[in-house]
Amino acid sequence: MRASAARIIVALLVLILCAGYLSSFARKKAIGQTNSGIQTWLIKTLNLKELAVGFLWMRFDNDTNFQLANHHRLLITLDAITALKEDEFDAWSLKNFMRLDRALKQKDDEMRDRVVKDYALACELNPDDHRFFHDAAQAMYNRLNDKVAAFEYAKKSYEFEDHEVRTDRLLALIYSDLGQKQKAIEIYRQIARNPKADAYEKHLAHERIEYLNRKN
Repeated sequence: MRASAARIIVALLVLILCAGYLSSFARKKAIGQTNSGIQTWLIKTLNLKELAVGFLWMRFDNDTNFQLANHHRLLITLDAITALKEDEFDAWSLKNFMRLDRALKQKDDEMRDRVVKDYALACELNPDDHRFFHDAAQAMYNRLNDKVAAFEYAKKSYEFEDHEVRTDRLLALIYSDLGQKQKAIEIYRQIARNPKADAYEKHLAHERIEYLNRKN
């Protein structure tokens, strides 16, 4: 009975703390500028971080399942998750994608700038995880058409030994767009030799090599 009561108390504490925590987030403040008040301190001090993050994901999933057309609330929940658990890649990736999509559709320059800063912050807080750099590179290249920024992020992701084949493919494409044909060909050759690359990726790499060799 005591154990059950303790679990209920902990659950209620997490619920109360998270409710107060979510209320502290504003729409366009960067995550590094949000306050780290008493709720954050208590959650971390009482070692409730994993429970709190789990609760916040449940809230996010519930809002999504019921098709809550309130991006502001969804984004606030994701902001809270990344503030509590700075290495939560899925939350960073999803909130940045959602915020950037909304910024572009609504031509909201302030929100667009927020997203650019958040991609940089995610990489700064997770300097040993190639996924954050690839995610930023992909957004800069595909959504913002910023090839220079995309190159910087893709190059950093590529430098990790455990980076994925998709990073090679993106970096080669950026090299090609920037007019550095030989560097692009070199990356495509690496893909063709990479045992982690599937048959389609290798076939595509060979096609790109042939195309770039024919190109003046």
